[in-house]
Amino acid sequence: MEIVIFDEIIISTKAFIMESSYLISKNDDDPRRPLYWRDGIPCCNRRAPWHDYTSKCFYMVTVSRNDEVKMPFSIVENIGRDQTGRLCANVSLTEVGKLIFQSLYEMEIHFKELKLLENVIMPDHVHAVIYVRREFEQGLGSAINFFKGGCTRKIRAFDNEFLLSGISVFNRGFHDRIVKREGMLTKLRNYVADNPRRYLVRKLNPFMFNNLHVLQCRGRRWRIYGNFLLLKDPMKLPLIVSRKYSIQEKEDWLRKWNDIARNGGVLISPFYSDEEKRLRNELIEKGAAVIHLQMEGFPERFSPKGKYHQLCEEGRLLIIGEELYSMKKSPLTRETALALNDFARWLAESGEEDWRIIKTS
Repeated sequence: MEIVIFDEIIISTKAFIMESSYLISKNDDDPRRPLYWRDGIPCCNRRAPWHDYTSKCFYMVTVSRNDEVKMPFSIVENIGRDQTGRLCANVSLTEVGKLIFQSLYEMEIHFKELKLLENVIMPDHVHAVIYVRREFEQGLGSAINFFKGGCTRKIRAFDNEFLLSGISVFNRGFHDRIVKREGMLTKLRNYVADNPRRYLVRKLNPFMFNNLHVLQCRGRRWRIYGNFLLLKDPMKLPLIVSRKYSIQEKEDWLRKWNDIARNGGVLISPFYSDEEKRLRNELIEKGAAVIHLQMEGFPERFSPKGKYHQLCEEGRLLIIGEELYSMKKSPLTRETALALNDFARWLAESGEEDWRIIKTS
């Protein structure tokens, strides 16, 4: 029988599969709860239970600096703008960063099954796009542990104070993105290569890139990310496409949405339907700002991707989500969609007296 190690408890694969759904739903007072049970804590560093980490695959791996370690791995500098006006960033490795860089390539040399396709060493984390090019019996986790252990040993040898502290360089575990569809590898490689510029943009515009505020309204609290001053904009409209609209009603709404976009106003929506997404993209190009409503909260180290990142840079994005983040995704229901649409309409009509922004830290 195959054996799996799960949080230092050895259980059979068959038993784990049979028990997994049951364990997740247990109540605190359930007498059948095992002694080793621990309540789930949202964490982006758990492995995907459905994926075989010994198989041939592409990954983007992220390891983050231990919160107790104050030494930066690198310094990201602004070196001006390119011909299109985009910021350009340069990464200079510190002595610690150079040791991390050395350990990264030692991992590739040690594990012949791996190939590093892209990497960047940021001040407080490391990204690497890794290709497992053939069956890898030891698994991706073994390679990452080899890398992290090598970094800690090198830095302890380099810095006596760090040696005496007894702490590790990185936080426990690592985060991975598994390439599952065509085009995803290119996007991940571009993301890693563009990471220094994105870091610089966030550093220069901290107000636009944080989720340190809570929106309190209608008897509940929401976590918000981005430019909350958009809530104060007098030109706000809900962008909701309904099958109940007559041809005339739809034309009237299209005219209003286009007027809002041309005047730099704000469109509010969960953008659930394909038509709402299409209209959002078109109206953003015409100058609209966006308040995006979602049921999910924000994971640790959240950062908007693609077009939304650019909107954040420009102060044209606010995302409103659940106050607390959960790894468990709730299915979209009609009731949820209707509730968020109603919230969008309320926000469009609301004034500053109707809501309150609270800074959390």
